[in-house]
Amino acid sequence: ANESTSASAGGTATLTESAAAAQNGETAGLNFTASVTASGWYAQFLLNWANYSSASAYIVNLNNYTTLSFFLQNTTAAASPMTFTVKLADWGGGGSSGVTASNPVTIVLTGTTSQQFTLPVSSFSTGGASYSVTNVGEIDIQWLTSAAAQNATVYFGALAFYGTCPTNTFTPTNTLTYTNTPAFTSTFTPTKTFTVTNTSTSTFTPTSTYTFTNT
Repeated sequence: ANESTSASAGGTATLTESAAAAQNGETAGLNFTASVTASGWYAQFLLNWANYSSASAYIVNLNNYTTLSFFLQNTTAAASPMTFTVKLADWGGGGSSGVTASNPVTIVLTGTTSQQFTLPVSSFSTGGASYSVTNVGEIDIQWLTSAAAQNATVYFGALAFYGTCPTNTFTPTNTLTYTNTPAFTSTFTPTKTFTVTNTSTSTFTPTSTYTFTNT
């Protein structure tokens, strides 16, 4: 994948990609395993989807989005509830002392089932002196542990940014088309009519003939 990942802790931490960690129907996710000492206090992992390149096609301009969404799943019941902070950072990372990272947003993960977090991108609008919302390429998630030593395995995945869909407005246009059609059409068709008359004429004339015979 065109991305870079890393993990660190006040103790030990690993971050690997696996099918077992898949979230929300994806084929794979990130498997974060941490073992934090009593004085370690934290464990964290980061995902830099820009692969530390200013030319990356995946750099995010937060001005184009309204919501950041991702899924977390704690597989270690004894570690629940878990408190995390979430920061976004420049494509080059958070920089020294977070100079190119946003201010943190706190979330709480409870139970051992997959949980979706939807955070308004406006929560990440401010940060270090060199942080820019137009050049975001990394997310940093830090687990804030208690004073006691803690161990946990957490799955992370389905990271996405969402915006407001454009609204198509339909404006009907009435167009009047006038066609002048005469209402009356005069049609004259001459018709020839032939009448046959049968006349019977009698031409028989009776003739009387007399014959005289002398004896």
